[in-house]
Amino acid sequence: MRILSVAWECPYGGYGGLSTFIRNLNPYLVEKGDLVHLCVYGDAPPHPVKIDNYTVFRCGETRISKELTVRFLTAFEIVKHLHMVYDSDLVIGHDVHAAPMILSAYEAGRRSILYLHTLFYTGLEFDGIRHADKVFVNSKLMSQIVSQFSARQPQVVYPAPPNLGKGSLPDNIEIFSKLVGFSRDRYVLIFTRNQPNKWSEEIIRNILNVVKKRKMYLIVAGMGFTPETIKIKDDHLKVLGNVMEDLKIALMANAKIGVYPSLFEPFGLVPLEFISLHTPVIVSKRAGVSEVLPPEASEEPEKIHELLDSILGDKKASEELLNKERESWIMRRSWRDVAEEIMR
Repeated sequence: MRILSVAWECPYGGYGGLSTFIRNLNPYLVEKGDLVHLCVYGDAPPHPVKIDNYTVFRCGETRISKELTVRFLTAFEIVKHLHMVYDSDLVIGHDVHAAPMILSAYEAGRRSILYLHTLFYTGLEFDGIRHADKVFVNSKLMSQIVSQFSARQPQVVYPAPPNLGKGSLPDNIEIFSKLVGFSRDRYVLIFTRNQPNKWSEEIIRNILNVVKKRKMYLIVAGMGFTPETIKIKDDHLKVLGNVMEDLKIALMANAKIGVYPSLFEPFGLVPLEFISLHTPVIVSKRAGVSEVLPPEASEEPEKIHELLDSILGDKKASEELLNKERESWIMRRSWRDVAEEIMR
């Protein structure tokens, strides 16, 4: 079987969770057939290359910036390669940028699968939803949203915990302490992207006040963050912004606890990364990932600082929370399971 995977992010060097999803899923799609992944944004060169036993094809000679992809120019770059649909037996498209290929597959009589990680409420998306043979989403929350704006009821296929490389920094206390400014296990970590749906200044301030009360520190890391974006100056707050993968792993592995305070999030893979690194995490109830974690791990974003305070104030609470999170069924899920459910 010839499979064409389409998304705006490449498997490596991408912008966020979609890149992580594709990087983990595609090696198991290879077991189902010959796979080509078509993308625009990432580190792949602008010509076909072999990665993890499949071919990655990045559109165009110029890199499309984050700002341009948000304006959907990715879809126009991808549409130049509609001919690739005719060379495929199955098209798997991710989000709005892949919708033109789903429509092309319909016209060409090819099977198609649309997996929606988020929704931009565009006509292009809804055309894709209408014409795809199968539509999948990453959470019940997303299923409810899509069904409100479409006649179709999409099927939920949850992701699995991302495969993480082993960072070298957690084993070297001196290097780690020098990089972050203080020792391991003395800070709370928020790792997310600087987007309006993922945090608010009030939430950060409330979390910071709890951290200071416990004589700890707060680190905020992730793409797009700078001290200027948060606009809070405090000796107990450190804003790192975007970090390399090994430092990300080190930060997560050495944190006392992770906090994922999204105002709205269709799923959110970051909390599963915390748990994989044996660090407890608390999440917003407005994030789809809360559906697969124990109830003790979630709270409304406006009250998530209260949950944090109760955990930091109880020596056994974080250990008990981590044990429950590690026993969650989602942590036993594999990316082969995800591939099997998508291809079933």
